[in-house]
Amino acid sequence: MLGTVDRSESQAHAWVPVAEVDELPLHPAFRTAWGAGDSGLRAFVESV
Repeated sequence: MLGTVDRSESQAHAWVPVAEVDELPLHPAFRTAWGAGDSGLRAFVESV
């Protein structure tokens, strides 16, 4: 089993459908990367 440590870096973590990511209060840099068509981030997430 993989051991983990709570670093309390976020108040909430959740798995959400890709279609709902735009509705979340994202970190500004993540929102920019998510919306950039050439970043590949969204395509990577959708492929997993």
